[in-house]
Amino acid sequence: MALLSSLFSCTPKNQVNIVLPDNNVYNKDGKVNDYKIDLSKKKVIDYFTIGGLIMNLEYTDIGKIDRIIQENPDWEFIFYVKCEEKDTTKVKGILSRYECRFPVILDFKNEFSEKNFSEQYGGIGFICDERNRSLSLAIIGTRQSFFDQNFARVKRTLK
Repeated sequence: MALLSSLFSCTPKNQVNIVLPDNNVYNKDGKVNDYKIDLSKKKVIDYFTIGGLIMNLEYTDIGKIDRIIQENPDWEFIFYVKCEEKDTTKVKGILSRYECRFPVILDFKNEFSEKNFSEQYGGIGFICDERNRSLSLAIIGTRQSFFDQNFARVKRTLK
């Protein structure tokens, strides 16, 4: 719930700045070497601390996020996890425990947060157009978020 309360009280900039990965992308199986972000697509961008990631996945049906990604190939889904390099194995373990196939960018320098908002959040999600303008805020997956409704609304308005 703290995750959601921070989501509703946030006032991030309208323009979301993408931080490109620097050999720091992992999924449940390990390092992802061929990860690329298609900057021309509409985007769903989620940022988590390790605790925020765990909380989000605890309230998300297994496979839901991967299913949303698969059902929306015209969207780019980008996940940042604020952590230290020593936490890499921990993050892989979390993704494995919740059977997540999607890759995450490990944000060792907290660059995404520093470029996009001034407060510390356990998790925050943006639904953006292809120019990275935030059209809605909602964290993907969790039953406590309004992501499903907001994502459907944004998709209808962008058609």
